[in-house]
Amino acid sequence: MKADHPQDDRPAATPFLDLPARLGWRTRYAEIIFADPPYVILHATPIFPLCHPELVARGIVWDSFSLLDSLARPGAYWMLTCTCGIADDAGLTTPIFVSHPDRQRIVWELDLRGLAPALEDRLTGTDGFIRLTFARDEYASDLRALIGELRECASNPVTIETLAETDGVEWLQREFSHLAPFQVEELEPGIGGMALERLLDLDPERLPARAPRWPPGTLIEFGLFADGDGHELMRVNGEVPRPSSWTPRHFTRWEAWSAFHRWIDLLPRGFWLGHHGCIVPPEREWNRFFLLHEADRALCHAAGRHLAEVVQRGYGEGETAPGVRVRYVECPLDVAKRMN
Repeated sequence: MKADHPQDDRPAATPFLDLPARLGWRTRYAEIIFADPPYVILHATPIFPLCHPELVARGIVWDSFSLLDSLARPGAYWMLTCTCGIADDAGLTTPIFVSHPDRQRIVWELDLRGLAPALEDRLTGTDGFIRLTFARDEYASDLRALIGELRECASNPVTIETLAETDGVEWLQREFSHLAPFQVEELEPGIGGMALERLLDLDPERLPARAPRWPPGTLIEFGLFADGDGHELMRVNGEVPRPSSWTPRHFTRWEAWSAFHRWIDLLPRGFWLGHHGCIVPPEREWNRFFLLHEADRALCHAAGRHLAEVVQRGYGEGETAPGVRVRYVECPLDVAKRMN
């Protein structure tokens, strides 16, 4: 199997817009739950350059823990997500790609189509990405303030007057005013049910320490690696990264996301071959990837080599992942059988 690839001299992708940014938010008592006794749900509505003005109506919130992770390590993070914690439920299909090009800056790259519900309407239908650049010290200061504000809201009793903008407050006042004040018992997004407890355990003055995406000396490989009945697309020091092997979570630039799709879009999985006029293989092969045409093999490998080069270039930026090697491996790959 070939592993080496030539230097890719294509220029880096250019953002549709490139803007300085600060983290902003509005803490909201989002919902009253009429349990016994009633309680309140808390979240933080995002504010950032080019954000849509109706994020509350669209159910889009900050994931504070992903924001903290992005301060510590470059990578792809679902910092914008749905109140339920499943970003796709709010129409958000792409994470934010975060790099640390030096000790002074944190850079976000946002896919214009995948994050369209969170962005201004004038950007709808636009291809590409926008880049937001934050000063690291301001980013850290804003995160301390966000976490501190959420903790204060979650720790203190909530009066009926404070809930004036929350749906259901009239019913609460009419039927349950004798139980006031109320408590915050949930933080959104809340998958797993422990978000509030995690928040209250945080110390806003002790933010996570900076670390590279991978330790120096790490070898990252992209390819079609046989794993059980299917393929994995990435190996780290010869092993599939567990528990999450979703390759794009390790990307730090939008350009890597674009390159990844140019590669993987050439390779449908077995269960989808019928949509391409090909014979669907036995169920045990449904999670394998296939070429549609032998003529696509060279194109597939060229796209894989380009992905490796783009990721290598991103990892080489400043504090992102210095000393990490990235390569593409040409693995055996079957061609799907056409229907006669």
